[in-house]
Amino acid sequence: MSETAVVNTNAPITVVIVHDEPAIAAGFAAWYQVASPAIAVVAAGPDPAIAWSGPGQGAEVVLFGVQHGEPTARAAEVRRLAQAGRRVLLHAGNWPWAETDAASVRCLPRRVTRGQLVSATRLAARGGTTAQLPVVAIPTLSPREVDVLRTWLRCRSKSSVATELQLSARTVSSYLERIRFKYEHAGRPASTKTDLLARALQDGLISLAEI
Repeated sequence: MSETAVVNTNAPITVVIVHDEPAIAAGFAAWYQVASPAIAVVAAGPDPAIAWSGPGQGAEVVLFGVQHGEPTARAAEVRRLAQAGRRVLLHAGNWPWAETDAASVRCLPRRVTRGQLVSATRLAARGGTTAQLPVVAIPTLSPREVDVLRTWLRCRSKSSVATELQLSARTVSSYLERIRFKYEHAGRPASTKTDLLARALQDGLISLAEI
């Protein structure tokens, strides 16, 4: 009697994160963990070798990120993954697309949101495309709102922001409320300081080095 292979359809999607920015990699891993159903990160680190050995070699999706300097030096690694038939999500800025053009390589927006990342990963695991992802709404903040937001993210208190920008604490609070309202209206709520930090990083308003 022949045996029939049993496929566990409830098994989580597996991802290996190859990213040269540890803080971003950790953030992506946290987003995967709280996804429903959760997405399993089997390995993470800056060295592309983790996608070829240990748990990483069997991951369904490779999330490959390049944030520092010119990515040309790492293009060969992405091309190698694509040629091996791996499903790659690319998180990078100015990427030499001609060197890695492959159906199995899909580009994430630089300012990717949690919803986009999770959706893109599920689509990649099924062979879908990132063209199916929703467009992210980025609210328009005034120069002063950006100043207040950036200063607030660097300071411990609103009073410190008020002192640095020569504003009253009440005015600082008013600016922050307007910023939160704009993000809420854009469908990207930011009710806490941590949420505002995430939005500012996603939208390129501040970098981790400035915090």
